[in-house]
Formats: sequence, structure tokens, C-alpha cells
Amino acid sequence: MIKALVVDNSKTVRRFLSGLLKSAGLSVDEAEDGYSALKKIKKNQYQIITVDLEIPGIDGIELIRQSGYIKGTKIIIISSHITEELFNKIKSINPSVVSYIKKEGKLGLDLKNAEDSVKQKINKCLEYLDSPKYIFVGASTGGPRIIEAIVRSLPEGYPHPVCVVQHMPPEFTKTFARRLNSLSRIKVVEAKENEELTGGKVIIGKGGNHLNFSVKDGKIVCMLKKNRNNSLFIPSINEMFMSALNVIHPRHIVAVLLTGIGNDGVEGIVRLKKSGATTIVESSETATVYGMPKEAVNRGGAVKILPYYKIIDEIVKMGKDTI
Repeated sequence: MIKALVVDNSKTVRRFLSGLLKSAGLSVDEAEDGYSALKKIKKNQYQIITVDLEIPGIDGIELIRQSGYIKGTKIIIISSHITEELFNKIKSINPSVVSYIKKEGKLGLDLKNAEDSVKQKINKCLEYLDSPKYIFVGASTGGPRIIEAIVRSLPEGYPHPVCVVQHMPPEFTKTFARRLNSLSRIKVVEAKENEELTGGKVIIGKGGNHLNFSVKDGKIVCMLKKNRNNSLFIPSINEMFMSALNVIHPRHIVAVLLTGIGNDGVEGIVRLKKSGATTIVESSETATVYGMPKEAVNRGGAVKILPYYKIIDEIVKMGKDTI
């Protein structure tokens, strides 16, 4: 989850900005002075930080100087005293500073009139964040060869976690993961309880268990869940998609539905698309069985409909954009 820090000595302003950031799906911390803000910055990885220049302790400029450049962090100055000239000077001190908003009104608290501007600049920051994508791939009949092709194509240093549910019985997924690992330039493992989703790792859903996710100590981890929903397939693609949506903002989810009989994964991918996730469905051109993909397309669950080799190109390109 993307984390933000709001630094302002006004409780009213902190509450206002925190509300906007939370409405954009961010986790938000607050600090009312420079010293406490610096401590938080040193202990946490924030992707967005808003800073007022007039704060107790060390002032905003000194806070920005001492924070230094942090890859993947964008700083927005929100202050009554900011000018274009001052902004450029501060930006030369720390290139993490990307934008500014001038507080207007009595005591500089009238941010309500600047709400659209604040939202716009927050959204612009979100577009350029180095936060990872989380890629979830579901497949059934005909899927193993495509999963293998995907894994073979991922370059060393690929920055995004990849989770795969391939319909297989319990005794096969461990062997499947081990074989893929021997062919891959990145790590491939069978899912286990509390396995962390990290870049440069492919996690294969464990046969006989549904692949779910949880957040522990700020990290997204795997949870193995028994079949309590009478799912025909265990693991179920729908279970993976739905669980991902519960713990990850849809902006950072890429859901891929490949060849297969039936409709597993369709409900999940439709829900993900409606929520704003990127959804990719295999086309009839290459699908061994055009069952699950066809149902997903018919129900409006696809942002993109592509043959499997172009899906692989898309997944690889997502990594190149941030390496």
C-alpha cells in the first residue's frame, strides 16, 4: 500500500489533507513539527510527503534538506509562503520535491478552495511513483506452457511480484514450481503461509489450497486457505483475484486470465476491472480452450484482449518501465 506523510502544525490542515490522501487509497501518517516528521521519514518509506514550510522545530526547508533524495518519494510543498522562485531553490536542494501549492485565505487555511488543485497534484504524483505492480495470473487447461513462457521471459531484476494460480492437483504444483525455477532468471516458489510478495519472485499457488493474501507488518504476504466455498477448483483463480482486491489498491493490480474450461476467475476479473485494475484476457487466437477468457470478455472484464505472446510482452514491458 502507498504510504503518505502530512507535515503541518495545523490540525485542521492535517485532517483535510489526510482525508484527500485516504480517499485516493493511501495509508497516511501525520506530523505536527519538523523533528517528529524527520523521525518518521527515517523509519518509514513514504511515497508522498506534503510539507508546510512554517512548522515548529526544524522548519520545512531544513526538513526537506535533511530528508535528502529518496527514490520513489515525491514531496509536495503546501505553504502560505511558497513562491515559484523559492520552490526552484528548494527543488535544487532535494530533487524529491516535485510540486507546490500556495495556501490562501485567512491564516493560509483556506485549502478547500484549492481542493481540485491538491487532488490533481496528488494524482500526478501517483502516476509517477515507483510503487510495484502486483501481477496475478490465472490459467487452466493449456496454461502450463504459457506460464512457462512467461517465467522464461522475465529478466533478472524484474521489479514486480507475480502470483500464479494454475489448476493443478496438490501433488503437482510443487514439482511445477521447482521445474519453473530451474528455467527462470528470477526465483519461482510454491506458495506457503506468510510468503512475502516481493519483486523478482514468482509464486505458484499450492494445490489443495486457495491462494489468499494479507498484510502483516506493512508487507503483503500469502495465506493458504482451505476450500470453504465449495469451489470446483482448488486453488481457485477467483479466490486469488478477490483476495488481492481486498489488500491491494486496484491501481496497482494487473490481472491476467488465460486459457481454460469453465468460468473460474471471471467474476474476479470483472470486479477488478470495475474497481480500476488493469485486466488482460487471452484472445481466441491462441487460447487452447476459449472458455474462461470468452466468458470474461462477454461480461466486460477485459481492458485488453491479446494473444498469449503479446500478453508476455506486456508483462515484461511493465518491468522495463521501472527498472
